[in-house]
Formats: sequence, C-alpha cells, structure tokens
Amino acid sequence: MKKVLTAIFASAMVLAASCSGEKGADANYSAEEKAAGDSLATAFGHMQGAQALNNFKRVESMMTEQQLRDFKKDEFIKGLELVLTTDTANLAFLNGVQQGLQMYGIFMDKNLGVPVDAKAIVAAFAEVYNSDSLTTEKSVVYQSEFEDILGKIQDRAQKKAEAEARETPEAKENIAAGEKYMNDRMAEGFSKTASGVAYKILNPGEGDKVKESDIIKMKYVGKHVNGDEFDRTPGETSTRSSVANLVPGFKDGLYLLGKGGSAILVIPGDLAYGAMGRGPIGPMETLVFEVTVDDIE
Repeated sequence: MKKVLTAIFASAMVLAASCSGEKGADANYSAEEKAAGDSLATAFGHMQGAQALNNFKRVESMMTEQQLRDFKKDEFIKGLELVLTTDTANLAFLNGVQQGLQMYGIFMDKNLGVPVDAKAIVAAFAEVYNSDSLTTEKSVVYQSEFEDILGKIQDRAQKKAEAEARETPEAKENIAAGEKYMNDRMAEGFSKTASGVAYKILNPGEGDKVKESDIIKMKYVGKHVNGDEFDRTPGETSTRSSVANLVPGFKDGLYLLGKGGSAILVIPGDLAYGAMGRGPIGPMETLVFEVTVDDIE
C-alpha cells in the first residue's frame, strides 16, 4: 500500500502550492476584497475537498481494515492546515513537506518486516543534501545501495509471508485436497514431470516442442480440483502469451507439446500461485488445466 497516502495528499499539496497570497491579518484590504477572497477560499476549499474525497474513495477499497482505522480525517485536516497556514515566503519548508511525503510513501505500509527509523533517514538525507557537490558516480552508488538493501529486505519479507501463509488452515486444506487429486490422477495413468506436474497428453502436436523463449497462441480451461472453473479463453478464440511469463508448472506442461498439441495438466500449488494465491485461487491450491497449443511463433 505504498501509494495510498500519496494519492490522498495530492490535493493538499495542490492547495499549498496555490495559496500564494498574503495570509497576514494586517493586510490592507477593502471589505469588498475580503468578501471576494472569502468566496474564493470557500469555493477553492470545496473543490479541493471534493478532489481529496474522490482520491480517498478510489484507494479506500485497497486499504486494510487497520489502515482504515488508522487514517483519521481530522488528522488529515490538521496536516492540511499546518501547510496552508505556513508563511508562503518559506517555500523551502513546503518543498521539504512534499519531499517528506514522497519519502514516507516508500515505508509507510510497514510491511517490510524491519524497523525504519525516520530520524536516521533525515540524518542520512541531510548528510548528502548539505554537501557542496555530488558526482554522478556517487549518485549511482547511493541508488544501487538502496535498491540492493531494499530488494533483500523485500525478499525476506516475502518469504516470511509465504511461510506464514503455508501454515494457515486454508493452505493445509488445499495441500491435502491437491495431493489426493494428484494421487487419483496418477492411479488413472497420468504421468509426472521431474518438477511434479501430473499430465495426460491428448495430442502431442507436430514439430518442435514449446520452449521458454516462444510466444504461443493457446486455448485453455482452468479448474479447481472440485471441477469448478476459475478461468478460460473466451469461445474459440486463442490467447497469445509469452511462455516465459507463465507459472512454472504451466510452462513445464507446455514443454511437452508441439503445435496443435493438447494435454490435461495437474499443477501443484508450489508450481502455480504458491502460498499467497491470486484472485479466486487460494493458498497452495492445486490447479487443473486443459490446454491446446494452436500456434508457436
């Protein structure tokens, strides 16, 4: 959820950038000018409030229950007021607020699995920002260092989340159901790849077999082990796909087929969508595909 607050705060920053008029109570304005200014302020506030609410509604469905509880509109308005009532001559402060929001968006979802000290970020930022100059090479080093550290932390967090998801009752239930389905198909004469995909070749096809580097046109029906469909190509239309972008188990099944070939594939969860699942596919769910390779490009 790295962009939720960034989207919500967008209208606040537009407001801050737009309110460049004098804010002092001692300004020498006529009653007519003050009335016009009040009307403009109200109209502008209504317009930007509507945009901020629309931004919130667009991202609301992506927020967790905890994020919804944590996001309080009165606190949002306090932040808005802080920016708008700041002396507009202090543009450096406003630019700092905007920079801070952008940086906060990287870590605000708190799903990295490590504590991130805001003061340490500020100290490191100031160390570089206060320098007299910065070489391109050093900028590249900083960027590479950040991406390397963040990538390792994200990988660790992902593995931890997957390990926890594997231990849920739903995942264990899906694993058991998948193993039973797989054993039943093997008893019916299905074969199995070295990776663990059970398959039955209906038609081997012609010519060279599918390779990972190929682009193919295919038709398929995807089913849960209970027989319910979760996906299929529409009608008689083929879908064009890069083999490299498919889940591992599906690729392994395609490697057995040439042009015109067809097969039934039983793909265990760890070779499909894993412990995290996707959409209608649950954690560690075994999937069944009936696939036909119409063409190999």
